[in-house]
Amino acid sequence: MKLGEICSQCVLCFFLILLMWTGITYVTQNIQYTRAKQVHDELVMRIENSNCDAKTIADCKHAASQCGYDLMVDTYETAYGTQAKVILDMKFWLPVLNKGRCYTFLGYAQ
Repeated sequence: MKLGEICSQCVLCFFLILLMWTGITYVTQNIQYTRAKQVHDELVMRIENSNCDAKTIADCKHAASQCGYDLMVDTYETAYGTQAKVILDMKFWLPVLNKGRCYTFLGYAQ
């Protein structure tokens, strides 16, 4: 093999590895995003079914923190009863680049 062929093979391998890493990162991010959305929807439903009970909200915050999410719940009174604004923050880190993203899910429990 000539030196030029070896260099082209190395460059090809580098780009294939980069493409594979990008694909894996995208799939991982998508899975984590979907899971966070499911957790958010479940927590909103639990808060809604409990009629915005303070103990249930505390349990939901604890459950979210155990999953690695930040949950903020703001309750307020309306003419129709107690309602809650439920915000779940999810952080995602790109391991090699050491950069992160934050996704925020917003929902209301009525």
